[in-house]
Amino acid sequence: MANPLYDALFGRHEGAETPFLHLADGTTLTHGAFLRLAARQAHALRAAGLAPGDRLAVQAAKSPAMLATYAACVRAGVRAGQAPRGPARSWAGARCAPSWRPRAWQRPS
Repeated sequence: MANPLYDALFGRHEGAETPFLHLADGTTLTHGAFLRLAARQAHALRAAGLAPGDRLAVQAAKSPAMLATYAACVRAGVRAGQAPRGPARSWAGARCAPSWRPRAWQRPS
């Protein structure tokens, strides 16, 4: 299935080992490594039952993994949104069906 958004943003970098992110610890993440991470996450989203057009609330600190999660959502056709963070905004007020949240990703009780 064609994915014009993913192709426009990332397609030209598939397989490229050119620098993509320079991390605070001095390491560099290449386009290829980043896209492999995004592909693994996209596979996990699909394996969890998410389908193109589904929505995913993401609550994560800024990081390469979080950025890869958004790329994975684009790749899988899933619509992602940043969930609010902080004590005033918690999952308690979120309207989420627990059926779509994989057990490993659920917030600890």
